[in-house]
Amino acid sequence: MLSRDDPAAYERLCQEYGDRLHDYCRSALDDDEALAATAGALQAALAHSHRLPDVTRLRAWLYSLARAECQARQDGSGHKGASARRGRDGGPEVALEVLASLEPREREILDLTLRHGLKSDEVARVLDISVESVESAARAGRRHAEQWLAAVMDARGAEP
Repeated sequence: MLSRDDPAAYERLCQEYGDRLHDYCRSALDDDEALAATAGALQAALAHSHRLPDVTRLRAWLYSLARAECQARQDGSGHKGASARRGRDGGPEVALEVLASLEPREREILDLTLRHGLKSDEVARVLDISVESVESAARAGRRHAEQWLAAVMDARGAEP
């Protein structure tokens, strides 16, 4: 699938992974920067395709490249991505409030597992941590999110 000598390889990568990687980058960056990070990750994948010995690890590798591109573009001013977006009524959406309440590692692991469908071993490769650490942080993140959501819904007088 990957070969820098194949002129259609970049297009195939964009079609198959571009939207999901861009969505992932949007969790850390604004629109323009997320687009640049996505393109950079896909271009890096082609440029360094010889470094991927096992094609079954392509998805995790692409997310690792996207993560590195995002980190390189962050200016230290904090999280500028999806959690800063507003709902239709001008206030933050509850789901985004829940995500913002989590520790950054929990948030990223839940984002990769729940929204992007990566398996624990893929997330472990992306974040360069153990599978056990991924699973532990995912459990803690789900528990913290549930507790926070229940508290917010109770405070607002809404049914969970």
